[in-house]
Amino acid sequence: MSFIINLPLFTVILGLVAVVLTSFLNGKISKIINIVVEITAIVFGILVTIYTSKNGYVEYQLGHLAAPFCNQIRFGPYEGVLAIMIPLVMLLSLLAGDSHAKRDIVPNKIHSFYTLLDLALVALIAIVYTDDIFTGFVFLEISTLSSVGLTMIKNHGRQIAAALRYMIINLLGSGLFLLGCIFIYGETGYLSMTYIQGKITEIFASNQSVVGLTIAFTLISIGLSVKSGLFPFYFWMGDTYGENTTTASSVLSGLISKGYIILLIKFIYRTFGINNVLQTSLLDVLFILGALGMIFGSITAIRQKVINKMVSYSSAAQIGYVFLGIGLGEVGLVAATFHILTHALCKPLLFSTSNRLIDASGKRKKFANLKGTGYADKIAGIGFTIGSLSMVGCPLLAGFISKYLFVTESIMDMSTTTGKVKAIITIIALVVSTLLNTIYYLRTVMTIFNTNREETFELKRNKYDPMFVISTICFIALIFALGMFPSSIISLIEQGIALLG
Repeated sequence: MSFIINLPLFTVILGLVAVVLTSFLNGKISKIINIVVEITAIVFGILVTIYTSKNGYVEYQLGHLAAPFCNQIRFGPYEGVLAIMIPLVMLLSLLAGDSHAKRDIVPNKIHSFYTLLDLALVALIAIVYTDDIFTGFVFLEISTLSSVGLTMIKNHGRQIAAALRYMIINLLGSGLFLLGCIFIYGETGYLSMTYIQGKITEIFASNQSVVGLTIAFTLISIGLSVKSGLFPFYFWMGDTYGENTTTASSVLSGLISKGYIILLIKFIYRTFGINNVLQTSLLDVLFILGALGMIFGSITAIRQKVINKMVSYSSAAQIGYVFLGIGLGEVGLVAATFHILTHALCKPLLFSTSNRLIDASGKRKKFANLKGTGYADKIAGIGFTIGSLSMVGCPLLAGFISKYLFVTESIMDMSTTTGKVKAIITIIALVVSTLLNTIYYLRTVMTIFNTNREETFELKRNKYDPMFVISTICFIALIFALGMFPSSIISLIEQGIALLG
């Protein structure tokens, strides 16, 4: 059997070694280690994707005992695509925010910053690959701990309050998730996702009571929805994302929140089984909350008076898109997954460029003070414009493909009344959300390129930052690549979803 099947485990082990090393080495060496680990993880992810696209999914046993008595990981093209995206976005986010990290984080804590990034990478990769619900919970908590640490890494009193708020809401979600896992174990006697699904299918087929399983799925769905920021649980995003250092904001919004959604997808398709879930009404609830999140998240973003809070709360709307796709069932999962990739690329670009625009205005964040900053820092202005246009759904960009997929996939299941209603709601929510996106994103773009300034202060020319320029160009190139050549990625996602259950 190919050596490549060992690479998912090696990625996790390599990340854990990096966590240990960066915990006591200085900041410069820790950053190099972090970059090396991320590049290695990208290469491993590419190899895994190529291998599984040709050979199908792999079940990798950890230990000498066969499942369900030992832990195992299971992966295919779906996991491979995600395993490429996570370290790639983390690497570009690190480069984009490197100068801000040096400014915002006290020197004796900078190595801890890279430790937390390594820990987040390990947790997210493990969540993608795991086939065990308890392992999923363990790395879910590791992800939570690393994200709380990233929230408070900036030496600012407001961030401590934001970290406490974020920790409380995440612990609530974790508690509900753990209770759900306890119910599953009590009903099935297994921790392996594969064996749990088999037992659940037997229970549904034999017309036994499914109250316990319904409670379990409800608790898990609520817990992961709370942690990811689904409507109405997104109130914490403003300070958690908006007041943080650039890399931390990018990773928290672009990746950490998606990790929780990825785990929910695995529970729906790998643990419960989509056919069993469809016998309940829980996907319909996620669909409605997703549609409401698309609209109310956008309304909240419009109401913000500072750019970083606007970018933060727009994440609530984008999380809504993903949950709407999940709520559509199998027909919507391709769109939901593609939008996970789209948002993972666009949101770090928006955070990194908006923070550079704030620097150009002398650290003034209000929209009125940002006039002309797009000319003062042209790379940031262009980057913010491309990210905004993608989120609005401009053709040739990744966001357009996401919205196109939501529409086309929603109308694929028109044979039932429920399918027709969902298709109508999807189209209405997309239209309303897109209009709202246009209001707050294009308003900001017009502001930063508006030279009609009434302010008395002078705009600053930001110091040339090659790492920021490189990462911005890479983000823009990837957004255009997904928008102009989406077929290969969509094909891999479809192939992976077919093997997911």
